[in-house]
Amino acid sequence: MSAALLLAACGAQNETDPAADSVAEPDDGRTEVNEPQTRLVVTTEGGASVLDAGSGEVLGAFSTQARPVAVVAGDGRHVLLVQADADLTQILDPGTWASGHGDHHHYYVREPMLRDVRVEGGSPVHVVSHDGQTAIFHDDDGSATVFSDDGLLIDSLDTTIVDSGAPHHGAVVPQGAGAVVSIPPPPGDDTLPIGVSLVDEDGSEIVRFDDCPGLHGEAALGDVLAFACADGVLLVDGQDAQKAPYPSGEGRIGSFTAGPADEYLVGNYTATSLLAVDGDDAHAHEIELDAPYAARALDGQGDLVALTTDGTLHVVDVADAAIESSVPGVLPAFDIPEDWQEPRPTLTVVGHTAFVADPATMTVLAVDLTSGAAVDTFAVNGVPTAIVAVPTQ
Repeated sequence: MSAALLLAACGAQNETDPAADSVAEPDDGRTEVNEPQTRLVVTTEGGASVLDAGSGEVLGAFSTQARPVAVVAGDGRHVLLVQADADLTQILDPGTWASGHGDHHHYYVREPMLRDVRVEGGSPVHVVSHDGQTAIFHDDDGSATVFSDDGLLIDSLDTTIVDSGAPHHGAVVPQGAGAVVSIPPPPGDDTLPIGVSLVDEDGSEIVRFDDCPGLHGEAALGDVLAFACADGVLLVDGQDAQKAPYPSGEGRIGSFTAGPADEYLVGNYTATSLLAVDGDDAHAHEIELDAPYAARALDGQGDLVALTTDGTLHVVDVADAAIESSVPGVLPAFDIPEDWQEPRPTLTVVGHTAFVADPATMTVLAVDLTSGAAVDTFAVNGVPTAIVAVPTQ
């Protein structure tokens, strides 16, 4: 029997609940600049700070009710501060963006700000942006709040609730007017989802793919949606699906890394290797780093940057599964905490620069991946738990 699915429109929960006709111009106070201005969002135990990526200047600091997880929204501009322990997701505008005009762009900056709109729901964890929409899944009741990314600019989210039918640690991926929804495990079974269902705008199930035991980890590669299963990667393309088997029985993917210009999705696999998944031919190949890794990011040109526990940054050609270059000594050697919630080094990449957030020194190091030189060090007010860059490349 298929899970009960419900789609219902409702208004987002707001602190100020502004009426639509009273919302200020979305980019009031902006300043036009000559080139893109990257900003870094660094999260800590009790908040998030916005740093200028060039100077390291702290442009804004914001408190949260619980430790936030930072997720860049599908518009490439806003950052969702997901707080599972506070049953809350807040939206941060770091204040930098590009506006396309035919064959050119205009670039703008403004002061960082927290949007007034917020999304409440029990234990938000997995957040997925796709097709111009974002879905925040709430484990406590198995429902997701879905909204158009356009509403972020005006502090007014026209939300839809997608209900999977039962509480579980799942995910929803928006797709056109419908969605792809994780299927809860059987009653009394506290394991992970067993597959996904494609539902239409009324919540009616169109097709289900229930051969994905232990589903955890999801991402989009163009029109292809990927879900990590215990025995491979389920690739859903419209109403069709196929599975890319793991190359060995030694590992599994639990999370994906994806970028806008990439041909592959990259997932964690074993303690020392990653897995690249090609959505076109349902093939996966292993990328061996020969050392445990703590963080990874894609650089916007299709290369992967990984930080191993010996303190080395590696630039990896994903297609060839080959390390192109390495920058040793970025950090002293470190251990990865057994508790996944404990802080560890994280990174993001902008162009040819890797920004490494180091909890041991409460700093962000800017490393030129071409020369291998550490070009700057920025102080962080608190122990950094994650770092992301906007606008996305």
